[in-house]
Amino acid sequence: FADLAKARETLKLSEETLKRREENVEIIRIKYEAGRENKAALLETQSVQKTSRWQHENYKKELRLLERKLNRLLARSPSADAAVTALPDPPAPPEDLGAYSAALARHPSLRSARAALQAGQAAVDSSKSAFLPEASASGRYGWSGSDWPDKTKSWAAGGSLSLPLFTGGKLSANLDSARADKARAEASLKDTADEVYLNAEDAFLSLRQAWSYLDVVQSSLEAANARAWLLRKQYLAGQASYFEWRNVEEQFIGAENQLLSARRNLAAAHAAFLRALGE
Repeated sequence: FADLAKARETLKLSEETLKRREENVEIIRIKYEAGRENKAALLETQSVQKTSRWQHENYKKELRLLERKLNRLLARSPSADAAVTALPDPPAPPEDLGAYSAALARHPSLRSARAALQAGQAAVDSSKSAFLPEASASGRYGWSGSDWPDKTKSWAAGGSLSLPLFTGGKLSANLDSARADKARAEASLKDTADEVYLNAEDAFLSLRQAWSYLDVVQSSLEAANARAWLLRKQYLAGQASYFEWRNVEEQFIGAENQLLSARRNLAAAHAAFLRALGE
């Protein structure tokens, strides 16, 4: 699903880029026919436009393949419309990982390790209880006769106490084994807690880095857009050369693609962080 949404965004940007390339070809053609631009500039612009069209066809093919893959997973017809919405940017991460301490405490790996430790403690308690004596008591009361109240009564009471006198070696071995299992469970819990925290911290730092980079790329795109608008006006007015205008155009298109890549990386970093949290 995420790959399909990204492919749609890529195709949309490719359409915008192709449209801009076609506009540039028309601008150069008009200036060339008016004798204000050389043929090399026209041929280069046409070549770039054709390359963009070829890339656009590739993006269309990639999108169609992803649509068919999704339809197959959903047991739908290959020709069914696999419409998906664009993925929104994830929310800004907090300054510190401590904001997710509760989520980390609920991590499946930690829950499993805690359950193993509880089982180990229960085994130790059970092994200790085997050393305790066992006591039991019983009683009986009865009567017999044809008259009421009865003339013959009987009662009996008894008790027993058993001690594990001849199984001490086995019980001690069981207790030692249970304590060793508990110690291993405690060590495993500590190792698991450290691993969960370190993985979450790495993913959190990567998420913050991806978010900061997105802000940088957005600012760069705004600046590139402003430069492209200005240089286009200057080029049309004959105040800038073709090479100056071409370079700024390439910078603007590159900034658009860079923003798309930054958003993809941010989405991937956010998904990796959620996995590190065990969600």
